[in-house]
Amino acid sequence: MSFSEAARLASCSRQHLYKLAESGKLSIHQELIAGRAGDKKSDYRQLIDVAELARVLGALSITDEGAVSPSNDLLRIELDAARQMLTDREEQLREAKSREDWLKKQLEDMTATVKLVSYSGSEQRKLEDVVPKESYEKTVANAQKIIKGLKTQLEAERNRGFLNRLFGR
Repeated sequence: MSFSEAARLASCSRQHLYKLAESGKLSIHQELIAGRAGDKKSDYRQLIDVAELARVLGALSITDEGAVSPSNDLLRIELDAARQMLTDREEQLREAKSREDWLKKQLEDMTATVKLVSYSGSEQRKLEDVVPKESYEKTVANAQKIIKGLKTQLEAERNRGFLNRLFGR
């Protein structure tokens, strides 16, 4: 949960929670914001676990008028946080699958190009009549380089595994 939610739940100020976190008494974890690269500090959200908050500050109380009970509100907050995390992970997984599909398409296109250019025998002579030999060899070399790079990227994406794709590591 965010520092604001935690402050409301613990009936204390956000500044107090920040001081506890800076002193090391309250541990926080960072979560990558969906769609961010993760190379800057601002790409991460600082969150506090409810159990950690209860460990440091003791009993938590909800001061809302319409609250049924503190445990229900606590569960609702945890559920909302879990749903948000699941939504973020699903988005990251969709992005990873999209990248993998794009890489597969690029690989298929380049393979088709190499097959088209790599005729043998008399078919190749006909192609050389249309395309100069220097240009033909350069095109084949470039296509093979691109295919090798795409295969490497696709293999790297496949090797990441389901959990790495799901949790964005």
